[in-house]
Amino acid sequence: MRKVTLILIGAGERGMFAFGKIALENPHLVKFVAVAEPDDAKRKIFAEQHGIPEEMQFSSWEEVFSKPKFADGVVIATPDRLHTEPALAAMDAGYHVLLEKPMAPTMEETAKIVKKSREKSLILQLAHVLRYTPFWSELHRVAVEEKKIGDIVTIQHNENIGYYHFAHSFVRGNWHNSEKSSPIILAKSCHDMDLLYWLTGGKKPAKVSSVGGLYYFRRENKPPGSPERCIEGCPYSEECPFNAVKLYLGNYRGWPQSHLSPSLDRKEIEKALWETDYGRCVFSMDNDVADHQVVQIEFEDGSTASFVLSAFTWRIERTIKLMGTKGEIRGHFEKREIEIRYFEPGAPFSREEKREVIYTARVGGGHGGGDKGTLLTFVRAIAEEDSSFVKTDPLESLMSHALAFAAEESRKNASVVRMDEFLKRFGF
Repeated sequence: MRKVTLILIGAGERGMFAFGKIALENPHLVKFVAVAEPDDAKRKIFAEQHGIPEEMQFSSWEEVFSKPKFADGVVIATPDRLHTEPALAAMDAGYHVLLEKPMAPTMEETAKIVKKSREKSLILQLAHVLRYTPFWSELHRVAVEEKKIGDIVTIQHNENIGYYHFAHSFVRGNWHNSEKSSPIILAKSCHDMDLLYWLTGGKKPAKVSSVGGLYYFRRENKPPGSPERCIEGCPYSEECPFNAVKLYLGNYRGWPQSHLSPSLDRKEIEKALWETDYGRCVFSMDNDVADHQVVQIEFEDGSTASFVLSAFTWRIERTIKLMGTKGEIRGHFEKREIEIRYFEPGAPFSREEKREVIYTARVGGGHGGGDKGTLLTFVRAIAEEDSSFVKTDPLESLMSHALAFAAEESRKNASVVRMDEFLKRFGF
C-alpha cells in the first residue's frame, strides 16, 4: 500500500496528540506534509515533530487552499464552529477529507457539507471513532450482522461523562457554551447518536424527544467566600472535587493538562491557571450546556432507544443494553465486556442458563483504539481508492447529526420532533 500524504488543519489536542501521534507511529503508511494552525507555538511543535518545512507551515487554512493541490487528503481538527468553511474549501480543491466530529454546529451547515461531498465524489469520513474500536465493532457483529438476540426492540445506552471531564471540557473548556461551540448532545454525544443508529442496523428514526438541562454548574451554587480562581486560595480547596489546582498541578501529566500546555510544562500550566478559564471556579463561568440529558427515539418499525448522558459520574465510561426477541446483550466499553443471555424455556427458574461472554481486544490509544482505526482507515481508503473501507458514509453521518439536532430542538422547545418533517427542512 502506498504512503498517503496529509495536511493537518488545526494542531490542537485532537490534531497533535491523536492523529499526529498515530501518523508518527506509522511512517510507512502516512505522513503529514503541511500544517495550518493560528497558534504559533502549537504550529511550531507539530511541524518539528513531523519534519514539516517552513514553507509548508501556515497560520490559516485559507493559505493552504490558495495553493495548487499538493497532498492526498486533509484532516480537519479545528474547533466545532470552524469546520464548515475549510471542509467545503478542501473538497473544492480536490482533497479527500477526514473531519472531526461534529461535522458542523448547525443542521444547515451539516447538510451543505454532505451535499458537497456527493457533488465532488470524494471521500468524506467523519471521525465517528467508536465504530473503529474492537468493542463496538464486535457488538455490531453479534447484534446486527449475526442477529444473535433476534430483532432488536429496545436499546438503553448511557454515557457517563465523569465529573472531572465535564468540569474540564464543558464548564471551563472549549465546549462550555453552546453558542461558541455546540450543544453537548452534538459536541460530545453525536458519537452515541451514531452508535444507536448503527446498532439498529440503520433503521429510520420516526420521532425524537429529549429533556434535561444545566442543573448544578451555575453561579447561584457558588460557595460563599470562594474566589473567582481556584489558585487564589479558595477556602473550599480541600473538599471541592473540581479544584483546578489539584486537577492540573498534581503529579500526573497528560490529558487534560495538555490543554493548558502542549509541552506539559508545570510553569506554563500554573500561568494558565492565572490567565485562562481553566483556572476559574466552575461556578463562575458562562457555561450553558446541559450537565444531564435524556433522549428517546422511536424508529419507524416501532422499536425504541433511550440515551442518558450525565456529568455526575465517578468514571468516564459507556454502558449499553440491547433487548431483542431472542435474548439480551449487556455491554461495558471500558471493561471490553459483552455479555449475551439467550431466552430459553424455564431458564430464569433453573440453573441451566445459556450465556456467552466476549472480551474484546485491548488496543492502545485514544477512544479504545478508535482514533487509530479512524485515521488508518482513511489512509487505506485513499491509498486503495476505495471509500467502502470507511464505516460511515456521509448520509449515515448526516443521520446521526440529525438525531442530535432534533434532540436539542426537542429539549429546548419541550416538543416531539418528527424526523421525516425535520429532514425535509434540509433537503433530505
